Amino acid sequence: MDQSEVNEATHCWERGRPRPHCLRSTLKSQHHLRTSKKSGSRFTLNAGEGARAPRESDNISLRPSLRSFLSGVVLVVLASACPMFAQEPTPTPTPHAGRSYSSGDLPKTPPPPGPQAASPVTFTDITPLTTIDFKHEGSPTSVKYLLETMGGGVAIFDYDNDGRMDLFFTNGALLKDPMPKGAVPDKSQPKYWNRLYHQKSDGSFEDVTERAGLKGYGYSMGVAAGDYDNDGHTDLYVTGYGENHLYHNNGDGTFTDVARKLGVAADGWSTSAGWIDYDRDGRLDLFVARYLEWDFEKGSMQCGDNKGTRAYCHPDNFKGATNILYHQKADGTFEDISNKAGIADPNGKGLGVAFADFDNDGWPDVFVANDSVRQSLYHNKRDGTFEDIAVTAGATVLTLAVSCTAGYVYARHQGRLLQGSAFFMLAWKHLHMYSPRKKLERFGRISSFARSQTPRPGALRHGVTESSPAHDVSCGTRQNGRAAAGGRQK
Repeated sequence: MDQSEVNEATHCWERGRPRPHCLRSTLKSQHHLRTSKKSGSRFTLNAGEGARAPRESDNISLRPSLRSFLSGVVLVVLASACPMFAQEPTPTPTPHAGRSYSSGDLPKTPPPPGPQAASPVTFTDITPLTTIDFKHEGSPTSVKYLLETMGGGVAIFDYDNDGRMDLFFTNGALLKDPMPKGAVPDKSQPKYWNRLYHQKSDGSFEDVTERAGLKGYGYSMGVAAGDYDNDGHTDLYVTGYGENHLYHNNGDGTFTDVARKLGVAADGWSTSAGWIDYDRDGRLDLFVARYLEWDFEKGSMQCGDNKGTRAYCHPDNFKGATNILYHQKADGTFEDISNKAGIADPNGKGLGVAFADFDNDGWPDVFVANDSVRQSLYHNKRDGTFEDIAVTAGATVLTLAVSCTAGYVYARHQGRLLQGSAFFMLAWKHLHMYSPRKKLERFGRISSFARSQTPRPGALRHGVTESSPAHDVSCGTRQNGRAAAGGRQK
């Protein structure tokens, strides 16, 4: 037996466990094992005996013998393990559930109320006196379609030009449980109708929905009121799932749907809309916020936990949908200029839209509130296009908005006292303040605001502090350098 064979056998044995190259076995190895026992070698493997490592003086063929022994051990182990595996098959893994909204327990006690202050304006609930009995119907199902979680929109406008404001409510529609392939939400039942309430001279309201022709179609979401054709009568644009509707005010108390005729029916899932003359040509244009690339087949995915408990799917499970900007042409029809105008962001998940000339350049700008992704602030470039400047303007992810009681908000940051208006925001763990001179300004991470820092006793009327790792914010008066009782907002 040469030196290489001795070394390899010793290596296999002294490791305490077989190595891969030591497990190769042939019928010839079995013969060598029997031969070694008959030869009287000092390295033999008998029942109840141990074994020692070979020495160079051993004159047997150890390598095949050791291979034979280890192969036999492996075969015995595998043979005994096979029945076990047959009796206990590997269980089928539970399919991974899509992300859902938190299903944790609700807090047992409500949060403390916000700060209170005397106000010259007060409100009284007069709903019973108005005779308005509208109730939004979401048509909940066991499948928990995301669509059924959405509330409706409302418009306050004077549709008959009598000098009194009227009310229009959007409503849901019947959803089958589950929705068959190709089925659409059903609005035929009266409880799912959109509603128009006409205000009478005594301040009460009457339901004129059927007479006005505004029962609606499908699952309605939002509404925008505006006189798009400049005929002196306010029209309505109603968004929803599947198709939108433009109701032209005929001036006689009735409305006609002209959405398809004028090219603004859209598709997909629209949420909010607004009338805006973005190019100042004297004709109202239409901005439509859209939500998700969603349908009932995609929306039936299992969301919740791996135990089979269903929950409403988080919007992160679906792709966003592009918003739409319709430009009104001279002939009264509309054209989709979303891509040309630069507002067709496929990553947005729009729920709300607002218009304002935030930089006072004389041109209206657009702010879109998105769900679960950053917000969009489209600055009007005055050439028919927009630029999304939400990131640079500090208006991206708004996780908290709090209004303190009066006057100003003060905070101390890096040794200097900051003063802004009573409205402030926490955007992605940063503090932002709005002041007339500096507008929206970012003042660094919340963690840099020390809880106990104050300029001097009595100097702060309102303070902003970091009160917990969850970034709670307290607003309250300070007296003699101590924070008085105040509301805490999350």
